[in-house]
Amino acid sequence: VAMTSPVLLLCLVLFAVASSHNLDSEDPYEVLGVSRSATQGEIRKAYKERALQYHPDKNIGEDVTSKIAAVNAAYDLIGNPDKRAVFDDFGKSKQGHTGFNSYWEFAQSKTKSEKDFYIGDPLITRLTEAIWKERVQGDTRDNVWLINFYAPWCTHCQQAIPKYKALAGKLDGIAEVASLNCHKEQAFCQEMGIGEYPTFLLFYPKQGFQTRFRMTMNTDLQEDLFQWTNENIAYWKSLASSNSLATLNKNNFAQRVHSSNALWLTIWVGGQGHSRQRCDEVKMLAIQTAIKLQGIAKVGIVDCDTDTDLCLAEWTGRYLSFDGFPMFRLYSKGTPKVAEELFSVHAVHMNAGLEIVEKTLRMMARHSPESKDDL
Repeated sequence: VAMTSPVLLLCLVLFAVASSHNLDSEDPYEVLGVSRSATQGEIRKAYKERALQYHPDKNIGEDVTSKIAAVNAAYDLIGNPDKRAVFDDFGKSKQGHTGFNSYWEFAQSKTKSEKDFYIGDPLITRLTEAIWKERVQGDTRDNVWLINFYAPWCTHCQQAIPKYKALAGKLDGIAEVASLNCHKEQAFCQEMGIGEYPTFLLFYPKQGFQTRFRMTMNTDLQEDLFQWTNENIAYWKSLASSNSLATLNKNNFAQRVHSSNALWLTIWVGGQGHSRQRCDEVKMLAIQTAIKLQGIAKVGIVDCDTDTDLCLAEWTGRYLSFDGFPMFRLYSKGTPKVAEELFSVHAVHMNAGLEIVEKTLRMMARHSPESKDDL
């Protein structure tokens, strides 16, 4: 019987070890090549084996930085019993972390406590999903809402209580201040894309504008949030006063678009959930684009939830998916119109897409100037 060479045997062993774990996986168990029922000792042993296997001294001439990083990240998640318990029960968020700052927060989140932080505060509206839809989303007045999405177990949320209450006093008469307990409204917060706490959302229902506050380690919650809120409100009010963006519907679309000589950029909104969130965000971008394109093209917006027949008629042969909004279409100058779909939000980010459209149209206008009477 032929003897297997030591070198070949070593190669076979290394292949077997490498095949037992997946460094491209986001699951730390797969990265370390252990089962979910593995003991802490087995996890520790697997980590040491991987660390030794991918040590730079044993891989001369090969870049193993990403492999070492994957192994270290996996061990950081499940090498500690407390962190492992959090991961096993909660998993990782889209941001790559569990959402908890400590095991205490995780333990608190598993209790039945649904404590509301802002009970009895006259300046802070306590929201639920139903109240959100009725009082915030359905607000037709000229109100801007600041909402604090929090969880009772969240340490940062607890620390923010006195500052948020003081902020509500400073914003009295400027904005409606509200809070929403995501421990009670988990499904709704998930639908809203809330992945960490606290999350502060500024919302202008009448215009469909919204934005989120970006916190950093140096954030002065009361002062920075107050300044950010005021700056956004001032900017939004100036956009809202602009008449550059046309509201198109079944009663005026034929006359304003098909019968005109103007070049039209049209934005079609609708849908629910994440699709509707994107549409709320795009309206502010649409107004900005309309202002920039004055004298070059007209910009209009169509709500397919209220004008379904118009959308179906204009998009004949195109499947209107509820998660495909917003959609963008260009109608050529002159008559009859030639319509061209521009880009999909699944392929191009809205900001980048509209910026590309704007710059392209500006360039076209410079190279082929026409009478402004056409617009």
